[in-house]
Amino acid sequence: MIVKIRMQQKFFVNGLRLFIVFMTFLIGACLFPDQGVAEKKMVGLIEKVKVYPEKLLFYAKLDTGALNSSLNADRVQLFKRDGKDWVRFTVIDRKKKEVTLERPVLRIARVKQREGKFQERPVVLLNLCIGRIIKNVEVNLVDRNRFIYPLLIGRSYLIGEFAVDPAVKFTTKPDCIVP
Repeated sequence: MIVKIRMQQKFFVNGLRLFIVFMTFLIGACLFPDQGVAEKKMVGLIEKVKVYPEKLLFYAKLDTGALNSSLNADRVQLFKRDGKDWVRFTVIDRKKKEVTLERPVLRIARVKQREGKFQERPVVLLNLCIGRIIKNVEVNLVDRNRFIYPLLIGRSYLIGEFAVDPAVKFTTKPDCIVP
């Protein structure tokens, strides 16, 4: 009989503890629904983006279906500098400013195209700015002349910071502070 009572008491105490933990969580979730959830900036399908430190301005398509970003690059030339792979490429920004850039090559990406064929593209790091958020992200260099927008922004830039509303365009202007 004593064993039975102790087991009932133990069950009651453990059940009470579980109930208190559950209610604390539930009350916290009701009183503070946004705590622990980062607010994301709403941006449109098309946004103005600056590339730093050159301050080149592009209109870019924000694509949640693409992992990495892509930039229209002409005259892409791979070369060696101090024994490392580099790439020289030319871009034309929104103001028709033509600039030749040089960056270290991180890797060569093998990208599957719409037609099912694979294309090799050099990948570099670029500082991209949307609104007040600047990130140093991987960007592959490719001929995007057949597309309307020379820059495509992928999830590696958008993740954690932005929510994309495909019904709007140009919700923000690039205004990053670069050290």
